[in-house]
Amino acid sequence: KVARAKMPMSLVQKFHGEHRNGDVGTLYDELAAHWAIVMFITGAYLWWPRGKRSLAKAVSLPKGRGRTWWRETHLFMGFLSVLLVVLILVTGLPWTNVWGGGLDAVQEATGQTATGQSSKSYRWGGGAPKSSAEEGKPIAYAEVVAIAQAEGLAAPWEMRPAKKGNGSYWIRSASTTRAEQGELVIDQYTGEVLARLSFADNPPVAKAVSYGISFHRGEAYGWLNVAQNTLAALLAFGLSVTGFVAWWMRRPSGQLGVPPAPEASLGAGMIALVIGLGLLFPLMGASLLAALALDWLIFKRLGWFQGTRIPAE
Repeated sequence: KVARAKMPMSLVQKFHGEHRNGDVGTLYDELAAHWAIVMFITGAYLWWPRGKRSLAKAVSLPKGRGRTWWRETHLFMGFLSVLLVVLILVTGLPWTNVWGGGLDAVQEATGQTATGQSSKSYRWGGGAPKSSAEEGKPIAYAEVVAIAQAEGLAAPWEMRPAKKGNGSYWIRSASTTRAEQGELVIDQYTGEVLARLSFADNPPVAKAVSYGISFHRGEAYGWLNVAQNTLAALLAFGLSVTGFVAWWMRRPSGQLGVPPAPEASLGAGMIALVIGLGLLFPLMGASLLAALALDWLIFKRLGWFQGTRIPAE
C-alpha cells in the first residue's frame, strides 16, 4: 500500500501548486501567475496593429531573419497565447491564497458563501449530519455504493467512512461532468440519506469557479480541452524561449544589462491601468512597489539596471 499523498499524481499536483514548499511555494506560483497575466495584457497592447502594421500582417506567420524573425515569432506566439494561456491562468487563481482568499471574501459579502473549492460541500465533515446512534454494526461499503446508485449519484465515486461512533458515511460523484457532481451523507447504521448536495445547489459564483476549474484541469469538453491546454502549454514555452532570444540579441553589446529604452512619460490612462492591475492582482502590485523602491533607493544610486535611454519614436 502507498499513502495517497505519496502517489505520483499527488506529488505532481503538489509540485504544480506549491513546488512542495507549502504556503511560500503557493505564493510564488500566484506571483508568477499575476505577472504572467500582466505581461500578456501589455504584450497584447504592443502586438495590436497600429501605424503601418496592419491586422493581416500582425496575424500572419513570422518573416524576416535574425532578431526580426525572433521578435515576430514572439509576437505571433504571444497573440495565440493570449487566447489560450490567459484562460488557464485566470481559472487557476481561485486556488491561490491571496487572490483566492479575496474571492472567498467577495462570496461572503455577496451572500455566495461556500466551502471547499468555492462550492458547498460536506467533504471535510464540517456541519455534516450525525448518524442516528453512537454505536452498532455499520452497513457494508457495498451497501453505501448501492444507495448512491439508487439515489442517482453518477459514477465514479469517492467515499469516506465514518470516523466516530456517531459519524456518517460521505460519498460523492467524481464525474468530470460538473453538472453531474453531487454528494450524499448516509447514516452508517441505518443507511438513511441524511443530506444531499447537488451541483445545482451551488450559488452562481461557485458554479462559475467550478466550471473554470474543470476547464483548467482539461475536463470541460473531453479530448479537445486536453488538446487545447496542451497547445497552450507549448505556446507558453515557445513564448518564453523566443522572448529570451529576442532580448539576448537586443541587449547592449557584451553586457547582460537592460536593453535601450525610449524616453517616455506615463499618461493618466497608463497610470490608471497600472493602479487597477495592482489592485486586481495584489501580489503583482506589491512586488512592483518593491521593485520601484529598490530602483529608487539603491539601483539608480549604484547605476545598476538603468540601460541607455534613446529618444522616443
